Amino acid sequence: MKKAAAALLCAALLLTAACSSQAFEFDEDAAVSAAKDVIDLVYVLDFDAIYGLFREDVRELVTAESLEAAIAPIMDQSGAFVEHKKAQAVAHNDKQFGEIIIVGVQTKYENETLTYTISFDRDFNLVGLYIQ
Repeated sequence: MKKAAAALLCAALLLTAACSSQAFEFDEDAAVSAAKDVIDLVYVLDFDAIYGLFREDVRELVTAESLEAAIAPIMDQSGAFVEHKKAQAVAHNDKQFGEIIIVGVQTKYENETLTYTISFDRDFNLVGLYIQ
């Protein structure tokens, strides 16, 4: 039930952002590529590297240890990486983080398919990472 609710929330966020006019222009290919780079770090469990990608103000809200506590159990169940299936990026004006790019990537693993919602600022500093 929680996974379904999370998936619905993510889909609603992407749909809302996609249906509105673009908040600003950005390179969608570069955004998707940057998101896949983050996913690669998640897969190899390099939490220090992921932490280093976060924008400075966001680093105050998270630690490498908290990332590990949240992400490692998910990845332990997922199995080996198979492929990235779908990806989409949209621009959004966020009250907390300003102009951000939200990238949704559906990634298939041996045991399950995960949906990543990864947010960057305009300089591709990480401001959000959500896995469902």
